[in-house]
Amino acid sequence: MSDDSWSLANLKNKILLSDQEKISYSHLFNCVGLQAGRVVHKFGVGQEYTILPFRGGYYQLKPNAPLAFRTNLYPVPDLEVPFLGVHISPSVMGLFISAQPQHRLWEEKIIKDLKELNLYGP
Repeated sequence: MSDDSWSLANLKNKILLSDQEKISYSHLFNCVGLQAGRVVHKFGVGQEYTILPFRGGYYQLKPNAPLAFRTNLYPVPDLEVPFLGVHISPSVMGLFISAQPQHRLWEEKIIKDLKELNLYGP
């Protein structure tokens, strides 16, 4: 979505698209991911904040791994480093371990441990 494909109409609760079509709403949910900051800024909200994009690594455990998580498992947050850290996310495709770049050394140790336990890898 480019920033010029829509704007806020002067009328309350309306969005004006670039083709002049108007979309009315009573509640607006901002679910655009990485573009969320751009959207809220157009509404005059959160001008002092910006999105900090980062990419994590995701590793799928072997199907026979003896781990049975039914929900996400996150570490206790470190307020000095406001990222998710290494965490576990179950999905219909299997069990995944995720780590963000600032945790690469920890991630490497976990992957090494999982390989030694024969839970990850070929």
